[in-house]
Amino acid sequence: MLRYNYISIEGNIGAGKTTLATFLAEAFGGDLLLEQFEKNTFLEEFYQDKDVAMHAETSFILERSEQITRFFKENRELVISDYHPHKSLLFGRINLSQSEFNVLEDLYQVIFESIKKPDILIFLERSVQEVQQNIDKRGREMERNIEKAYLEQLNIAYGDMIHQKLGIPVLVIEAKEVLLKEPEKMKDISEFLLKQRHSEGVHRISLGAIEQDMRNA
Repeated sequence: MLRYNYISIEGNIGAGKTTLATFLAEAFGGDLLLEQFEKNTFLEEFYQDKDVAMHAETSFILERSEQITRFFKENRELVISDYHPHKSLLFGRINLSQSEFNVLEDLYQVIFESIKKPDILIFLERSVQEVQQNIDKRGREMERNIEKAYLEQLNIAYGDMIHQKLGIPVLVIEAKEVLLKEPEKMKDISEFLLKQRHSEGVHRISLGAIEQDMRNA
C-alpha cells in the first residue's frame, strides 16, 4: 500500500500530467480523477480573446469543485489526479486584473474550504521548448495558438505555486526521468517513492538516484 491516498500531478500545459496520472492509477489500482477542461465552454474562446478570462477562470473553479465533490461521494482507497485545485489561482493571477483576481480568490476560498484536498503533489518539470513540442504533438485545435511567452509565464507561476504553503509534500521531478516505456521499472520506482513519508514542502527528487538506491538496498 502507498502512504498517500490522494495524489495529484501538476505541471505546465503539455508537461505529461494526464499520462503519468493514468499510468499510476493503472499500476496501483487507483481511481483516476482527470480535469474535464473540455466542459469549460469559455476555454477555446479564451485562447482567442483574453477578455473572457474571468468567465473561463470562474467556470473552472465551479466545475472543479463540483467534480471533486461528486467524485468523493464514493469511498475511494486511492485517487490519482492530473490537477491540483490550487491551479485555479495560478491561472487567475496570470490572466486577470488585480481586482478580478481578488474576487476569484475570495470565491475559491469559500468554495474549496470544505472540499477534500490532495495528500501529496508531484510536480513535473519541463522546459518551455519541451512542452511546446508536446502541445504540437497532441494536436488540440484550441491549443494551436498558445504563445511561447504564455508558457514561460506559466512555468514561472508554477515555480511560485509549489513554494507556497500548500500544506502537503511537493515532489519536483524532471519529466524526462519518467520512464513510461519501462513500465515495471517505473512502477517499482514510484512505489518506492510513494511509500516513504515526505515532510511538508518542496523536495527535488531524482528518479535515477532512487533507482540506484533500490539497487543498493
